[in-house]
Amino acid sequence: MLRLARLSPRIERLYIYSWTGGGSFDAGLTGANSTSLRPAYQVVRDALAG
Repeated sequence: MLRLARLSPRIERLYIYSWTGGGSFDAGLTGANSTSLRPAYQVVRDALAG
């Protein structure tokens, strides 16, 4: 997702659908209990840090 955004000059921003996982559509960066971090969390954190 981040790599694709960098390649396309048309993409100006990305939105994270949900920070917390759980439910029928689970796209969260953390687990349902908000304490377990998923691998994608580190990717987003590193990208935001620069």
